[in-house]
Amino acid sequence: MDRYQNLFLKEFYNVPISDFVEIDSNKSMNEVEKLLSYPMIGKLSIYYANLHVSNKSFVNNRPEALIQIETMFKITNEDIFLEKYLSGYEYTVFISGNEKIWNRTYFLF
Repeated sequence: MDRYQNLFLKEFYNVPISDFVEIDSNKSMNEVEKLLSYPMIGKLSIYYANLHVSNKSFVNNRPEALIQIETMFKITNEDIFLEKYLSGYEYTVFISGNEKIWNRTYFLF
């Protein structure tokens, strides 16, 4: 499951999340800025993408956002998204098993 699917799963189960917009080559910053306000954080949609989150991932204006989007597209061909930045910590805990042990994903905030 990628981050984008994860966000929709949280939304489905009414887990509070920040607003987000998937970014692709057809999405303009005008569209993004109609839905989100600054500051934002740019993330890759894949789980190991946290390895690529840095201080530059946090953007406060359009020029910073465009640089971050360009940087992310150089790293991967996967989807990326911009998310409304919320201060604090975010924890995701994944617990896995097999046929004898059920699979569950727990979200710890």
